[in-house]
Amino acid sequence: MKLRALPLVCFLGLCLFSTSVVAQSQVAGKSQDLPPLTIGEHTFHRRILANGLRASVVQDEQKSVTIFMAIGAGNRDETADTTGLAHLTEHAMFAGTPTTGTDLHEKTIVEWGGESNAYTREDYTMYYDHNFPVDKLGQVLKMEADRLVNLSLDPEPTLHERWRLEKEEEHAYQPSEGRDERMENAVFQVHPYRHGLRDEKGHTKGPELTVEQIRGFYQKHYHPDRVALVIVGPADPQEALDLVEAAFGHLPAAAGARGENGQGLPSEGGLEKRRVDLDSALPRSRKVLNWMIPEMGHPDRVALSMLAGLMGRAELDCGIGGRVDPDLFQLDYAAPATEDPEADGLLLMRAGSEVDALLAGFRDGAAVAKSAAHGEAASACEFDEVKNLMNESSISQPLRARPYFAMAAVFARFDVFGQAETFAGFADAMAAVTPEDVTRVAKKYLNP
Repeated sequence: MKLRALPLVCFLGLCLFSTSVVAQSQVAGKSQDLPPLTIGEHTFHRRILANGLRASVVQDEQKSVTIFMAIGAGNRDETADTTGLAHLTEHAMFAGTPTTGTDLHEKTIVEWGGESNAYTREDYTMYYDHNFPVDKLGQVLKMEADRLVNLSLDPEPTLHERWRLEKEEEHAYQPSEGRDERMENAVFQVHPYRHGLRDEKGHTKGPELTVEQIRGFYQKHYHPDRVALVIVGPADPQEALDLVEAAFGHLPAAAGARGENGQGLPSEGGLEKRRVDLDSALPRSRKVLNWMIPEMGHPDRVALSMLAGLMGRAELDCGIGGRVDPDLFQLDYAAPATEDPEADGLLLMRAGSEVDALLAGFRDGAAVAKSAAHGEAASACEFDEVKNLMNESSISQPLRARPYFAMAAVFARFDVFGQAETFAGFADAMAAVTPEDVTRVAKKYLNP
């Protein structure tokens, strides 16, 4: 069965820019305490070291400590021939250093009653040491600093990690993910977000890559100026920041600039409106509209988030990407699963007409005005209700419940790209969004 009708609408002239970590983080010759940032009930006390590492401490009432360490390197730093290399390097980070033997980092944290693990995303890699005793904080920070610059990358343990990656890929892959990867490969023409295509068994190139390729990626991307570290626990913030300084402060920053967008990545440039048809073995046909939207930190991103929330209330299945560089606003709908491809096509056409009408209402402002109007029987307008829900979700995340969804981890991944203020200011920015703002971005970015 085909995945039909994939129009790709991208705005011309959007420059591909993400904050340069080096330019944002380097402080001339000394460390500097930054103004604290408050998100909901939590205050993040911050320091930037002379080598560019960004450190934050936020207190909670638990007796244990958790560290999140974000590295500003992920899948977008790969090529078509090295997909999986960022994830493979993540695995290799557990292979040991001359002073911390193979798997000893993880085993040590576990022996103390905690957990140590990591995960890789398009823009970053996150390492975490979770729920270990507070009196071990200095020791754990030293182990993290050690593996940041001193990985042994001995062949035997490193290749064992490559084998573990291969098995992980086999068990984690879903065919729907493969279809989404092919779609993004069609949307992005030059930016590395288009890489990452896996084969029918779910494999990247990772299981074929060499120790030397891992070493090259590690030496290029793993430096203090590409690290944002967040400590959560009962420790005194200034004392904890001093422990970070003692562990990481002596490490050298990377030499040389990384390009105008922080990575030297190719600019996506202008794309014409076009349609791509993709074959799919999955039982349902989908039509997906894609529009290009600006990079993280752009002032229009908040109004676009509000637009997505309102469109969701209108039963339009849409979403906004969370990546650093210019990303996608996606709207998709599916035909019911049948054994008649022609019937699927007719259902998609009918649904498409309905979607086009709803989209037109958002572009001309009618749908936004309706959502912002107080009806006689309405206790609150939909516009304010959506805004309040989005504000609440931004400040109510647990600090460190599950690492994928912890506020401290989100803070770290924003901070590693110099965007901590963007994250901290989301609620205020959302509160300031007006119906006119939403209509403006709908007209500007969701151009038919």
